[in-house]
Amino acid sequence: MSHLSEDEVAKWLSNTVGLPQYTKIFKDNDVDGSVLISLADSDLKDLGISSLGHRKKILDSIKGLLGSGGHVQSSSPKVSSSHPPSSSAKAHPKGAPQPSHGSPKHVVVAKHAHNVSAAPKKNDPNSVPLFKLSLEGLGLLGGMVGETVEFHIKAVDPKSGAPKNIEGSKLKININGAAPVNAKLTGGGASYTVSYSVKAAGEYFIDIDYEGKNVLNEPVKVHFNAPVDPKRCVAEYPPSAPVNSVLTFRIYAKDSHGNPVRGGGAPFKINVSGPDSRSLSDLAIHNDGDDTYTLTCKLHASGASYTFHILLNDQHISNSPFTIRCA
Repeated sequence: MSHLSEDEVAKWLSNTVGLPQYTKIFKDNDVDGSVLISLADSDLKDLGISSLGHRKKILDSIKGLLGSGGHVQSSSPKVSSSHPPSSSAKAHPKGAPQPSHGSPKHVVVAKHAHNVSAAPKKNDPNSVPLFKLSLEGLGLLGGMVGETVEFHIKAVDPKSGAPKNIEGSKLKININGAAPVNAKLTGGGASYTVSYSVKAAGEYFIDIDYEGKNVLNEPVKVHFNAPVDPKRCVAEYPPSAPVNSVLTFRIYAKDSHGNPVRGGGAPFKINVSGPDSRSLSDLAIHNDGDDTYTLTCKLHASGASYTFHILLNDQHISNSPFTIRCA
């Protein structure tokens, strides 16, 4: 975990923890893996994270990365909502609904160790481990088609835990799945980085050989989604909403062929223009655990019209912008 870069920490915060609104704060304060593991509640307050629930969620997720076995639960991420401060209301983190998760999956992110042994004879009980490999990084979580992701390989002495040099030419990375994958191995000595991208959506399996021998207990399974196409996404919304009540509507994420894109991760942003900044509150958007995202807010100016702009990668979705009247 300490090897995570600032960008990897930001992705973890957005996609795994589900709090993308704080990624800029983390980057602006140079929070990488080595800093992340030392964060305390007071540090998060100093960073400007006022929500107690969000601070506890971040700290609990850090504990999960450091926990025994190094398994972290990969949950459906929230997506951020943003709007111009001069013409629209601010979203309130404390009022944001919690994401509704589907069946969570567990993937190895840190402290996933494997003994690599000399084997002069098959199944020799006296075979002594030569070194131990550990894997960590967001490339073990999957991602989006076309996105380059990374994970790190560390070799240590099985007794002392000290870094131990291995020959990179004897390491072979095998990634198999929905389409052929070319993985790039860089580094040397006791530390290597694997970077790769995939060309088709679906499940992939990561395996590692050393000197022709498989060294993982079992392949690491990851999933990649097709890119979400804003021109194919659509919002279903009511024409009006009662004053001071919770307005709810859904956004459907689709790829360029119109197929649903499940699993979350699409960074939808919401801009809302209304009478003034105080006429809208509790704006939030979160992943429903399938191909939909639910937006909620409250409208406070009876008789006024609110214009919603829903963007993905700075592009409007198919039926954005649209207007909802406060009845």
